[in-house]
Amino acid sequence: MTAPYREAFLTMYMAFTDADKVLDVLINQYNAACTSPSLSAGQRINLGFNVLDIIEDWIKQHRIEEADVLLLDRMKEFVSCIQDPPEIVSRARRLIAEVIDPSLDSIHLGTSGSKSNYTSSSGSFIEVALRQVTHESLAQHLTVIESRLYMAIKPTDIVAWLRKSDGEASKAVIEYQVNQQKLTAWVQKLILKIRGGAQERADKFVYFILAAHCCYTMGNFSAMSAIVFALQSMVIGRLRQTREHVEKRYMKQLSAMTDLVDVTHNFKKYRRAISSNSAPVVPWLHVHLKDINSTYRRYPDKFQGQKSELINFQRYERTLGEIRTAFRFQSRAHQDMDYEPGIINLLQRQLACIEIGPELDSWMEKTSQERLNQEGPVYMCKDEALRMTGFA
Repeated sequence: MTAPYREAFLTMYMAFTDADKVLDVLINQYNAACTSPSLSAGQRINLGFNVLDIIEDWIKQHRIEEADVLLLDRMKEFVSCIQDPPEIVSRARRLIAEVIDPSLDSIHLGTSGSKSNYTSSSGSFIEVALRQVTHESLAQHLTVIESRLYMAIKPTDIVAWLRKSDGEASKAVIEYQVNQQKLTAWVQKLILKIRGGAQERADKFVYFILAAHCCYTMGNFSAMSAIVFALQSMVIGRLRQTREHVEKRYMKQLSAMTDLVDVTHNFKKYRRAISSNSAPVVPWLHVHLKDINSTYRRYPDKFQGQKSELINFQRYERTLGEIRTAFRFQSRAHQDMDYEPGIINLLQRQLACIEIGPELDSWMEKTSQERLNQEGPVYMCKDEALRMTGFA
């Protein structure tokens, strides 16, 4: 099995079979080769190395969760039973010592998975309030959070998400998506909660424009898009007096970022911006998940062979190509960005309090209408009034 084919198979096999069946095939092939009179000693050794290489790659690519303990135990039992030839025995012992046992230990010690701990190098932890956080610092800490969420996603998580798997299998993708939704709702809620005048809401509006622009300059297209969608949403957009109090230079910045997330021409402007960016990037994953899902659904899962139905591997190769495109930025994500644990804690607590659903939607609609009624009508200048009525 060639390396590219092996990578594609180990990433995508969950779309058409399960792990135990794959391991059964590997064990059966190995045992059959050991007793086959048609294979030379050299051919048997090569096949043995191939099977062990596949198992090693499989463990390293596959997310290790508690549910995989039985699978790892089966792998260890099979590899431990290999008694000859000496070359294969030596390779098998190394596989157990260097890959299988450490993977089992990581599960038993609770160190596996994608959870990230935010600790300060100084060991200090200072509680902060949002009013103390500058827009630059907000962008920086959102980038730290979203970068870690992005880095936690593995190709196998995407396959589980494509198959609409529940639970741990697609957890990393769902966490990323929920964080995006909560960030948008959080921005909307913070603006709508302001009971003061339009100027006070406009100040918060500008704060988030500047934070979104900082996210953009940091290559965090994910948070930028979430904030822009909040500012351009109906519940915020209808507050015309609030927007009237925002200086044109800030509205121009918002307009430019809105253009970047424009859906027309298949997100052409976003794709152009991200392809020309050589700095660390957190992509707007919504676009890439859309590409992956579209490719996966475009091809049938099987086709009719001469004797029976065959798996359409082209489907999985093309889908894996889109997955690679979405995650090519992981190698240069913001892994070393400085942060303050107090600010991370503040943002995580505030986002955790956001409960996406009809109740929140209803509150936002009601509060938006209340703020609109408080603001009253927007009195236009003479030229604008004439233009809107068609006389200029």
